[in-house]
Amino acid sequence: MKTKGVKKFLAILLSVAMLVSISAFSAAAESTEYSPNRSITITNVSEANPTLRFTVLPFDLGENGPYHLFAKMKIEGYGLVDGTKDGSVTITKKYGNYDDNGTLKVADKQESVKWTANTDGWVDMTLADGRHIPLDNFDTDLILEFTMSNAKGSFTFADLVIADKDDEIAYSLANDTTLNGVVNLAASYIAGGIWTPSVDKTITAISVFSKGYTYTPNNVLSIDIPHTFPATGEENTPLTNPEANAYNIIDFGNAAFPADKGPYTVRGMFKVENFGVSTFADHQWITDNACFFIEDAGIRPLRGDTGSWIPLVKQDGTPYSFDPANMTNKWVNIMGSWGATGKMSLADMEIYDSEGTLAYSFATDTTLVEGDVPWRSSIGGGAMLSWAYFTGLGSYKYDVNDVPVTHTDADYELLSFDETYVPFVEPITTTTTTKATEAGTTTTKTAPNPATGSGAPIAAALMVFGTLCVSLMTINKKRAH
Repeated sequence: MKTKGVKKFLAILLSVAMLVSISAFSAAAESTEYSPNRSITITNVSEANPTLRFTVLPFDLGENGPYHLFAKMKIEGYGLVDGTKDGSVTITKKYGNYDDNGTLKVADKQESVKWTANTDGWVDMTLADGRHIPLDNFDTDLILEFTMSNAKGSFTFADLVIADKDDEIAYSLANDTTLNGVVNLAASYIAGGIWTPSVDKTITAISVFSKGYTYTPNNVLSIDIPHTFPATGEENTPLTNPEANAYNIIDFGNAAFPADKGPYTVRGMFKVENFGVSTFADHQWITDNACFFIEDAGIRPLRGDTGSWIPLVKQDGTPYSFDPANMTNKWVNIMGSWGATGKMSLADMEIYDSEGTLAYSFATDTTLVEGDVPWRSSIGGGAMLSWAYFTGLGSYKYDVNDVPVTHTDADYELLSFDETYVPFVEPITTTTTTKATEAGTTTTKTAPNPATGSGAPIAAALMVFGTLCVSLMTINKKRAH
C-alpha cells in the first residue's frame, strides 16, 4: 500500500511536470519572436566590397577593457557578385592611431567572424562556440568594419552592444542618439560620426530601422518643395538663385524674447517626408550636400525621410537653447532646406524663457492662420520668419488639428530602449555519477547550464520531467522483483 501511495504521488507530480514543460516550451517560443529596437541593413546588388565602419576611442567606452561585442543578425538573399571568386559577410577589427593628416595608421588587423550563407532568421552574432566577439583592451582607436565582400543580398545587425570586462554596456546601438531620425545612413553620413559608410550609393543601400514615436501633432508648419521645376517660359518662373534655400527663422531680437529672460529653450517635433534632391540645373553644384536641416546644414543635416516624428533636440538629447544677450546675429535657422526637395515639418514648437515661462508657441501665434503661409514673410512682424528663394515652386503651409491632443514633457524626449543584451554564461561541464541500489545500478547525468537565460525554463522542466520518469521506472522495477 505504501508503494501504491508513493506511485500515486509521483504520478500527480509527473502530470504537474508535464504542464510545466508545456508552459516552458510555450514561453520559450514566445521569447524567440525577436523584434529589434534598432537595426542597420546593408543591401548590396553588385558592389565588390561595400563597407560600414564603426569607429570608437577607448575613453568613449569607459576604459574598462577588454571588451566584447554582441548583436542579433540575419543574412538574406546571399549570393556572389562574381561567381568566380569567394565571398563572405565579414566583421574585421582594426586597431591603430590617426596621424596629423587624419589618416589611420593600422597597427593590427584581425578578421573576427565570417558568414557565407543565409541565416535561419535572426541569430546571435557570436563566435562559433557561442562566445561574444572579443575586443582587445586597446589604448588606440578601434575600427570595426562590416563588409559584404563579393557578396550580394542583405546583411542586418540589430541592438548591437559593446560590453566591458564587468559586462556593463559601454555602447548601445539601440540608444545611439546620433542615429535618431536617420533612415538612409549612406546618404546621411556626417563627417566625424562614428558610423561611416564606404559604398557606392547607386548600387548599395545602408538603411536604419528604429522603433518610432507615436505622436499626434496639433499645429504643424511645413516646407514643401516639388521634385521637378518648370522650364523657362512656363506658368511658374524657375528659380534664379542657385541656392534654392528655404528657412524658418526664429527672431530672438523680437520683443517676445527679452534678453534678460534668456537663455531660451526650444522644443517641438520634426519630420521629413518624400526626401529628394533638386534636379534644377542651377542646383547641381550643391546636390551632393542637399539636405533639410535643423539649425544649420552643417550642424544637423537630414538627408532622408525620418520615418516618424522626432523630438526637436540635439543629437545628444539635450534641448536647443539660445541666449539673445550673447548673440550677435539674433536669427536662428530652426528649420530649412539646402537644395533638397520633399517635405519637412515642424510641429507644436514652443519656446520657454529661463524661468520656464512660455514665451512663444505655434498654438498662441495669432499671425499663423491655417493654410498657405506667405514666403519671405515676417508673418506680421512676429517672432517666426518664413523665408525662401523659391517663387511659386514650393510653399509653406500651416495645419491645425481639429481635435487637439494633450502632450506631456515626456513626449518631447528621446526614446530610451531596454537592452536585449544577455551576458554570456560559461556552460558547466557535464558530469556523470553512478549510484548503487537494491534493484541494480542507476546512472544519473547532470546537464550543462544553457549559454543564455533563454533555455533555462526548458532545461529545468525537462530535468524535472526526466527525474520523475526515472523514479516511476525504478518503482515498477522494484515491484517486478
